[in-house]
Amino acid sequence: MTAACLTLLHRAGRPVWPWSLSGTGRIAEAFPAAQLRTWQLPFAGYNGDDRRAVETRRKIVEVLSSSIGVGQWRDDLLASADAVDAVLCAFAAIAVTENRLAVSVPSQDDGEGWIAVHE
Repeated sequence: MTAACLTLLHRAGRPVWPWSLSGTGRIAEAFPAAQLRTWQLPFAGYNGDDRRAVETRRKIVEVLSSSIGVGQWRDDLLASADAVDAVLCAFAAIAVTENRLAVSVPSQDDGEGWIAVHE
């Protein structure tokens, strides 16, 4: 999987965060569970159709609704963990482009990648 991802990143020819901190069209890695955990929200068990998963998504969507206008997509977010994950990945993009990261990238990087998490 790693080899496939690295091949696709190379073919995209776009700057990859955190190694490239400028320019448009940067690619950054997001991890929805890390974002939820940073915000002290339930970060596991929100996928699926059982009562517990639906209630967990409802809690997450309530908090998201207080930060952004979910509007017509509220039902989609309540129905799908994938939809919730998509919104959470958008927050990672905001974190990278607006330098609103939960953890700053050190100036001396050890060469490993970083996961973008919004503050």
